Amino acid sequence: FRALPTRMLVSVLSPRPISHSLVRFRPFSTLPDTDLLLSERCAEQIRRIKEREKNDNLRLRVTVEGGGCSGFQYKFDLDENKESDDRIFTRGTSEVVVDSTSLDLLKGSVIDFEQELIRQAFKISSNPNSEKTCGCGVSFAAKT
Repeated sequence: FRALPTRMLVSVLSPRPISHSLVRFRPFSTLPDTDLLLSERCAEQIRRIKEREKNDNLRLRVTVEGGGCSGFQYKFDLDENKESDDRIFTRGTSEVVVDSTSLDLLKGSVIDFEQELIRQAFKISSNPNSEKTCGCGVSFAAKT
């Protein structure tokens, strides 16, 4: 067991925002199961979509498929269904559903929502299982 610096332990384990000039805090879900983290922007966008569509049963479905310029690609859909091998991750009233096969390639990732001048989209902003990503951030090569 290698001891980590105290600042790192605090930033990783603290469920509340911390202020330290060396630590960049991003507001993630404080789920007990952190296989997948939802950013505040992601949760807020899902909430807006549910409100706009007047459908409280909508979830964001994230899947990983073969393809893209790096071997695998992320796919984001709205879905009301839950399959037997799905896991649901929640932040507030917002839910993300992921099948077990995709979750193996997404464990530890952060789902975010970004708005730029030319586009707005859900994205995986950090995937520890990814060796490299393409320029658009939609496809990735899995670590071997």
